[in-house]
Amino acid sequence: ALILHVANRGNLMLRPKLWVELYDINGQSAGKFDGAQNRLYPETSVMQRIKFGLIEPGQYKAIVVMDAGDEDIFGTEFTLDILEAAGTSDGR
Repeated sequence: ALILHVANRGNLMLRPKLWVELYDINGQSAGKFDGAQNRLYPETSVMQRIKFGLIEPGQYKAIVVMDAGDEDIFGTEFTLDILEAAGTSDGR
């Protein structure tokens, strides 16, 4: 799972949609994974836990997108190393 902390530094309540898109080292999509759609009041934050399901161990490009509606869409990209497949003994 990927744990993200999302903060609202603005003046209005938001209810953003959040998702993560994973791509393998060949650029092939490994899936789109949705987070919960929480209310974010001004000057508050929430923790999102994105579960990837049956993703094989390896290196992936992760694109995190948060769409709060209108023109308020944010994104970032980073490299993610998945060390164990989902469903292993640690409960991921």
